[in-house]
Amino acid sequence: VHPLVMSNNDDDGDDERSSPVLSSIARHRRETEIQILTKLHEEAKMTAVVQTLVSQGVLATTDNDYDDDYKYYSSDSDSSSSNNNDNPNEDNHLLECLQNSWNLERGSKAAEELEMVDECLRRYHREDGSSSSFLLQMSEDRLHALIDNQNDPYWAEPFHRLSVVYYCQGRMEEARQLEEWVLSLKPWHIPALSNLVRIAEAQKNSPLAIQLASRRLPIVYHCNGNRRRIGWFQHALEQAKTMLQEQEERTKQLRNRMLQKSSSFSLSSFTAFKNNKNLTNDDVTKDDVTNDDSENNTDGNLQDTEDDSPW
Repeated sequence: VHPLVMSNNDDDGDDERSSPVLSSIARHRRETEIQILTKLHEEAKMTAVVQTLVSQGVLATTDNDYDDDYKYYSSDSDSSSSNNNDNPNEDNHLLECLQNSWNLERGSKAAEELEMVDECLRRYHREDGSSSSFLLQMSEDRLHALIDNQNDPYWAEPFHRLSVVYYCQGRMEEARQLEEWVLSLKPWHIPALSNLVRIAEAQKNSPLAIQLASRRLPIVYHCNGNRRRIGWFQHALEQAKTMLQEQEERTKQLRNRMLQKSSSFSLSSFTAFKNNKNLTNDDVTKDDVTNDDSENNTDGNLQDTEDDSPW
């Protein structure tokens, strides 16, 4: 699929794959992601409260059911985006913030590359013929260049886009492996879950497609208090917090190992330095004895020594 993904899948330590070393920037980004998921969870609960008030006749009924699988680049992206525009909601805004935070995880320049790939995929779904295959090949080349340039298997976004490209090219098994890697990094990755359902449907695996569909973000329902959507965000929030704790723990362990190695190295270096200093002191003592003997010589001998000296 890709050397970075395959090399990580071949490793024995699952913790190292799902919990990379946590830098201060990565910690801040993960905390921001958790804050957005928290707000999405609260928004889903607020929607349930509104639905209860509507059912009790306290508020007027509004028709704002929509499916926000949140696909910028799928075949039905135009219709889903128009739906979201017709039904503005804080939930949609927060989902966009979540996707933007994922895109910006490696800086603005990398995010611009992703946006160019997204535009190519949107054009692909609007066009037919030879230009479509050209757009897919352009997207694949850009993504491979971005992945090679970043050299970071823990950034999920380019791998997800590459999976979408493989799906459009009919390379279903490669697309599936990439999306599984993305979900090992972010189990709450909404577009990846939706793309896995489409891949299973394309492979004629209906039981798997049904199973995967149950993991997707549920749409807003008025009839059941929005319980499934609330539960989905709650589970995603718990997963995000758990993975952050695992990363913190692994980073702490690695820091302790590095400190132990550093202490051991410093101790051995000090011992070597001390031994070398003792040897030098012995040499200096011998030189001092020799100089004392020469000073006890007669003046004539001293004069001869001075005359013989090149200095």
